[in-house]
Amino acid sequence: MKIKRIDFDVNGTLFNDTPQLLEALSCIFDHFGKPRMPLRELRQQFTQPWTKMYREAGITEEMASHAKLYELYNSAYQKQPPPAPSLGVREVLHWLYRRGIPATIVSTQQNDITLPLLDQHALNLLFSRVEGGVHDKAETILALCSEMDVSPQEVAYVGDQDSDMRFARAAGCIAVAYLGGVHTKTKLAKAGAQYFLKDFRELKTLPIIK
Repeated sequence: MKIKRIDFDVNGTLFNDTPQLLEALSCIFDHFGKPRMPLRELRQQFTQPWTKMYREAGITEEMASHAKLYELYNSAYQKQPPPAPSLGVREVLHWLYRRGIPATIVSTQQNDITLPLLDQHALNLLFSRVEGGVHDKAETILALCSEMDVSPQEVAYVGDQDSDMRFARAAGCIAVAYLGGVHTKTKLAKAGAQYFLKDFRELKTLPIIK
């Protein structure tokens, strides 16, 4: 079955921002006087819900609500150099647009960060929808399927985290892993990835699109 829509993650996927992401996450530990995780451990532990690791570090709901953690993350992220799109992103988005295959964003990152990045790189008009601040990506993917009258089996989700793959499979869509982000190929494969990309231009050669 050929796909009729592609949904994308943002951090570590559309944008080459893994260093910015990890630094922003580490700054939250700093804010509460907690020791930073070694970067290798942080990459391994990071998943969704992303706030879980702070609760496990003793940063309680009373100390910082979910919204407060987002606020701290956004502030730390925006203080860093803005990221560039990942390898091949611009080309493949234009290619999808010309072929009439809608591209959407379903991301945990809030639109306060994502929309200015898309504008900065002139990518905003290439997406039919931008859904940010999403807690349950499977739920949002399915809601978009219903709204756009597309079956989940006709949708691919592209992400760089193990949770992206689990959400995609839970929604019944095709799980495509990008290997330039946070998690390793082994971790992504264990989470259910069906296809792997090192460069976004490889999307054009996948059998689900040809």
